[in-house]
Amino acid sequence: ELKTYFLKSCNFANNKINTSSISVKWWDCFYECLKGSFENKIQMDIDYKLTGNELAFNFGNIYGKVQRQWFNQFRENIPSKDTMRKAIENNSAFLAFKSSNRINGINTSSLSFDVTLLENSENFIAYFDFTLNKNNI
Repeated sequence: ELKTYFLKSCNFANNKINTSSISVKWWDCFYECLKGSFENKIQMDIDYKLTGNELAFNFGNIYGKVQRQWFNQFRENIPSKDTMRKAIENNSAFLAFKSSNRINGINTSSLSFDVTLLENSENFIAYFDFTLNKNNI
């Protein structure tokens, strides 16, 4: 099982290097922001909402945090907001745009994605499982 996970991780890394798609880079930065420092940290129920396998967030709020991480990680500027949004909406994990969704007690527009279909979904799922169950350890 560990060997299978390692092979999947290596394949993911090779795919990211070979394709360098902005969508893959976005989700890589998003994931790093989940674990990141206070300034760039994306927090559950504050910056995003997780309902089952559905990840929902306000793109404008998350873009700023991912933008800082993108530069730190890739030493290049992130594509424009419009270009980036179109790229992630073309991802197979994209579910819907919602004009009204309650996140952090505020009604806001949001983009929704199926976590199980994201690039590197195993890491996202493991992180969310840990976050949801950390008080039960």
